[in-house]
Amino acid sequence: MLEDMLLDAAVVQAEVQAYLSDLIGEGTPYDGGWSFDAETHLFSLASTSGVAPFVARGELLGAASPERGMWQWGWANPGFPRPVEYGSAVLRDCGEVNGIAQLRDAEVPLGDVTPREFAWQMGAIASLKLGLKPCYTFALEDGIVGVIVLTDERLQLPAPSAPRLLRCVGQALQALPVAPRSVYVWAAMRAVPVEQIPGGMRVVLPDGHAELLFDEHDRLINMSGQVLPSA
Repeated sequence: MLEDMLLDAAVVQAEVQAYLSDLIGEGTPYDGGWSFDAETHLFSLASTSGVAPFVARGELLGAASPERGMWQWGWANPGFPRPVEYGSAVLRDCGEVNGIAQLRDAEVPLGDVTPREFAWQMGAIASLKLGLKPCYTFALEDGIVGVIVLTDERLQLPAPSAPRLLRCVGQALQALPVAPRSVYVWAAMRAVPVEQIPGGMRVVLPDGHAELLFDEHDRLINMSGQVLPSA
């Protein structure tokens, strides 16, 4: 079940994280330190060029400890007050209903994956289940890797496009598998139609289309796109 959710989240997470990177990532003015106020639930990322900090509402999703080999959900961390509405509770409830221990239990063994990989996976599921919200992943000196879910009007995604979809599928492949269901879920959440074609699908977008082909094991083997000429 968790593996299915990660497949569902692959392209969704790639797009929200790509847009977050476009706003506050490398090459933007926000090249300073970050902070998170657990009392006000505000995340801030500074700039060294005099630009006002980027400030958004944040929620500590959880953190992975290499020393303990465990992931602890934010709702189970007594050191962080819960916001009035906290998204990690939605994931916990989903885990309880579907019997997914990784979402249900307060602490979860990391298993064979690194803290950063596990944190990335939990962030992917958060982006899927909490309404296309991006996550800021941070690392502390002791190796702990944490995830903060961000909420702000500036983080609302722009209209979907063929180049952006192909870029995001390529980025998703670097972290998670991409299957037909990954694209169908993304398309449903972005309200764009999908057409069946031999060996795969065509995603119809406002500026053109993207075609993705899969093998008999649902592995992506090719993708291409076409952008409509400007009016």
